[in-house]
Amino acid sequence: MPKRFLGINPTFLLILLLLQGLQAFNNPILYYIGFASSLIVIICGCISGLLGFCKKPQTIFIWVSLFSLWTLFNSIILGSSNFIYSFLLQTSLLFFALGLYYSKIAIKTMIIFEKIFTIFFIIYLGIAIYIYTVYGEYVLTYLSMGATGLKLTFVFSLFFLIKSKNKLIPSIIISLLFLYIGERTAAIIIPLIYLLYKLFNIKLISDRYSNVLFCIFISVAIILPFIYLNLKEIQLGSTLNDISQEYTNANFYSGRDRIWSTIIENNKGREWVGHGLENNVLKQNGITLSPHNLYMYIYLTGGFTSLIIFALFLYCFYKKYSQYLFEKDVRYCASVFLGILIFLDFEYLLIGNNVPVSVFLWLVMTWGLIKKKHMKKLTQSCS
Repeated sequence: MPKRFLGINPTFLLILLLLQGLQAFNNPILYYIGFASSLIVIICGCISGLLGFCKKPQTIFIWVSLFSLWTLFNSIILGSSNFIYSFLLQTSLLFFALGLYYSKIAIKTMIIFEKIFTIFFIIYLGIAIYIYTVYGEYVLTYLSMGATGLKLTFVFSLFFLIKSKNKLIPSIIISLLFLYIGERTAAIIIPLIYLLYKLFNIKLISDRYSNVLFCIFISVAIILPFIYLNLKEIQLGSTLNDISQEYTNANFYSGRDRIWSTIIENNKGREWVGHGLENNVLKQNGITLSPHNLYMYIYLTGGFTSLIIFALFLYCFYKKYSQYLFEKDVRYCASVFLGILIFLDFEYLLIGNNVPVSVFLWLVMTWGLIKKKHMKKLTQSCS
């Protein structure tokens, strides 16, 4: 069994992963400890990814390299300024994911990781519920845990559900608790993951159509912002907004519609190339927020060319699940992978913005691949 994970001692890596959460706090000392932890984890992941490719070259390296080279070329040609940091961060997170793709870890260590993440999920969720109940959503979101703490709570909940034997009741309870504290996206994604998990239980689906499901989900994820904007123009959009206000006390249109419509409008004539990294498209239109959508960000910076390459990169991860969907943990992790594709329609993560959450998202998205490697060994030993 491998004694290292991403090239370092698993216990030390676990400590570094958890220390990343310190970036959720406003204290500058805690923030920089968390930032340094993220930096070490990402560097180790990048080195592990490059070493893994040298030992066993695979197609995934082509897509990650093409995505990075296209982004770099595009940003230089389009005259983007101050894009180096964004480019290095984006590329390092992609190569960190590549490191996870090649990683191996002892099954006992995986179980320990899942248990520790479950403990942190309970702690984070308990704190979030208390703050929301006593002080309200504004204090929870902007003055205490913030986006990092709440998103980490969501990711930790996925590790908890992966290790849960009965997934239905925990999924319902966790979804309702997320809805209570105002995390609507997480409240929707968790039941969606469970439904996908049950869909994979159908042998015909898991044997023949699992790859078709990926194509459907990545296509829906990319076009969802366009559908979202068009709903605003018809009666259905108004109905959905009324339902959202009645049951969640929040608008269905949360402001993302203005950001996404600005991106789509300014990309007319540049649909295949975008505007490069660190462009001023949103700022010039009075928007200081991020796109709150991974696909819209990629579309803005690299157009449909970047989106297609990135989709092929993600597919390399997903197709590894297909041969081992008979194992329930791998099956659930494949469902998590698809669910996160939709989650990213409302969050700009994985390649930037919030580093600790991006690191943990890549970890949970590739967790099933590591479990799959253990199933492969077991299958080979039994044959």
